[in-house]
Amino acid sequence: MKQNSSFFLNGVIDFFKSKILRFTSLDSEKTSMHKFSKKKSRTFLTANETLQLNTQSKSTAKEINIEAKSLFKELINKPEELFKYIESHKTLVIRAPHVEKILILIGESEGFILPLSGFRAFFLTIILSLLAPNKLKVGFSTPAMFVMRNKPANVYYLAHQFHHWLSYINDLPGYDEETSINFKYILSSDYNSNNIDMMSIDDILSLKDAIARDLEAIQFVKDISRELIGQKISSNRLKNGESLNI
Repeated sequence: MKQNSSFFLNGVIDFFKSKILRFTSLDSEKTSMHKFSKKKSRTFLTANETLQLNTQSKSTAKEINIEAKSLFKELINKPEELFKYIESHKTLVIRAPHVEKILILIGESEGFILPLSGFRAFFLTIILSLLAPNKLKVGFSTPAMFVMRNKPANVYYLAHQFHHWLSYINDLPGYDEETSINFKYILSSDYNSNNIDMMSIDDILSLKDAIARDLEAIQFVKDISRELIGQKISSNRLKNGESLNI
């Protein structure tokens, strides 16, 4: 059973990575040696290295990964405490029944949701104000928030979303609304390499920041899964009176 779970998890992760890396390789030559110097990271792209975060982003990303692992391992069996921790950083947490069906209608999925604007925000605030009264005002903008069903969450999915949230509150680039929409689009089956021609250099480089963030979150999930599976195997061996290799 454990082997099947691990195999399934790796299959899902590999699927997302293949989608992401397919985009990265397709436009590597087009974006050679361009510099992006907006509010986001200053990034240089070469034919040999399609994505390179600046020194500060790299350092922050490493620190976030260490912090995320420490926090998640501590609170993994205390989901309510995990959500309280998220709320303590001024992020709205909403738990409501069937909320995943509502999120699908606006192209989102449960977990960490970036600030929205326009009709999507208006629609979501109307529904959430009904499902979770006094949590959110109806309007054409929303804050960053964690939206989940009021049921136990899949630990690996929660780890992925938690890592994204931690990266966002630490101001790593790749989390503006337009980039988020574009990123979801390249993961869809409708994505075609010809669509790159319709993107500006700014759009492409912003997408590369988003890709970097998701690859970091995916790697975090893999690291956590290895540790959890390893701990279970060790625990079972101890229960069965078997020795452990240290």
